[in-house]
Amino acid sequence: GLGQTFDIGIPGQKKGTVPDPAWKKRYFKKNEAMQPWWPGENLSYAIGQGYLQVNCLQLAVMTARLANKEYKALNPRLIKSVGGKERPRGSDVADLPFPREHIDRVRAGMAAVTDQSQGGTAWRASQLGLGDILMAGKTGTAQVRNYDSGGSRGKGGLWRLRDHGLFVAYAPIDEPRYALAVIVQHGMGGSTAAAPRAREIMRTALLKDPEMMARVQKPLPMPEMTPDIEQDTAPTMPTVLPPDSRAIPTVAPAPTPLPGRPT
Repeated sequence: GLGQTFDIGIPGQKKGTVPDPAWKKRYFKKNEAMQPWWPGENLSYAIGQGYLQVNCLQLAVMTARLANKEYKALNPRLIKSVGGKERPRGSDVADLPFPREHIDRVRAGMAAVTDQSQGGTAWRASQLGLGDILMAGKTGTAQVRNYDSGGSRGKGGLWRLRDHGLFVAYAPIDEPRYALAVIVQHGMGGSTAAAPRAREIMRTALLKDPEMMARVQKPLPMPEMTPDIEQDTAPTMPTVLPPDSRAIPTVAPAPTPLPGRPT
């Protein structure tokens, strides 16, 4: 979905920039020394930095495409029908052109981001508090300016020069239904500024969904009870052999009390 615009009736969309060697050569046509695509740029591009430029809608579409279990290249749709004629469905599209195991690995990484046991950086700010309904996500930071000349990128600098905070998410992890993207301008950290807002938006969507509410309110199963043998099993009565038996009795008979003597 990056580098695309979407036919949803909203003007002013920009494609952004998805760079490749041909793009860089065109962009630096007046500076031949900058035209080669260096191997190190692959690493920067892979984590969303470098020349890559995206908008919030593209990030949301990207997340929905990664999350849906049908591996479809989903498209957004704001209006279901116009004049009684249904608009194209967002799911009436082709499959994603990537190996499914690669998409599954990305999903697992997004689930780990919000998992405390795996050291996820956004686990504290992304807990929905809705039982077993969990959210997967990814934090991000968009650099506002070039730091070659030095200067602070932290909260000590001017607000307009601070980095933007990003967070993308989908939920529930096991049955993805909602995907979203949040950009907090000059919000610094994705986990501190964007993730808490994404959590509240996701909670609102889930709590308005009757099926999700039924899942939240579903009674927990009763725990299995393991019977305590010592308490619940009746003791076995001892066997008393007849008097003429030569075997040693299991239980010795009580002595017969003598008249006039206490026993």
